[in-house]
Amino acid sequence: MVMITDFNSSIPTSASGGVVRPVPASPAAITLASFGLAVIQPNTDVALTATVGWRNVLGTPVLLFRIFRGTGVIYSARVSTVAVLEQGTTTFHMVDVNVPQGYYGYSITVEAESSLPLLNNAEIVGPIVMSGTALV
Repeated sequence: MVMITDFNSSIPTSASGGVVRPVPASPAAITLASFGLAVIQPNTDVALTATVGWRNVLGTPVLLFRIFRGTGVIYSARVSTVAVLEQGTTTFHMVDVNVPQGYYGYSITVEAESSLPLLNNAEIVGPIVMSGTALV
């Protein structure tokens, strides 16, 4: 039987249009949400979910989202946009497997990958929601 040993979340905004944050060009990135989570038993799995709303401002940027445990990347995904002023909401689910005991900071960042950063721009517009559940 699975037991929940900790839960935490970060909800900078739960609404579409609740924030407008320009997405910087790689290698710069912005942190969208972060929280701490206690892992009280060895070999704990941490189920993570993040939902982020974005808008294409110019060109066809590719957004690179990364989830970190501490300073290490544990998950990444690219989202491609195809039309100017296109809006979308992307949800990520992942499991951080066999996490050792300790207290960890989890966070999600975004950056725009582009060979022409001045011609490919996007914004984060909300919602921004991230949560984690420690499971034994």
